[in-house]
Amino acid sequence: AHVLIIEPRLAHASGVVPVDYKFFVFHGKVRLLERDAGRFTDTFAETFYSPSGEVLDIRNGADAWTDAPPPAALDSMVRYAERLAEGFSFMRVDFYDVDGEPWFGELTPYPSGGMDPFEPDEADFMLGRWWRQEETS
Repeated sequence: AHVLIIEPRLAHASGVVPVDYKFFVFHGKVRLLERDAGRFTDTFAETFYSPSGEVLDIRNGADAWTDAPPPAALDSMVRYAERLAEGFSFMRVDFYDVDGEPWFGELTPYPSGGMDPFEPDEADFMLGRWWRQEETS
């Protein structure tokens, strides 16, 4: 039998999608956080952070938005992401920030099919080292 799942669209009254936070979890530990704001608009911007909320100089196809703060619920989101990714060598765990509350978005084992390069090149190499467990800090 076929199943159709329909979810309500999360959007502000203006129609703008809420800020999306993507947690890159390697072997049960969040290593990187991506913040996407203004998705599906001309003002789309992303910012990358360390798990502690430090802004990182990493790009993945959009202009960086370096003055954006990490989510208020960062600690909770990290705990949830690590729990949801438990047992996987890599999983990206996404949350939306809806009025300061984390809402689960999705689990993604291969974001963009692994074909969306990061800048600088060292960022891609760093992700690979984390996946292969060659770098622990």
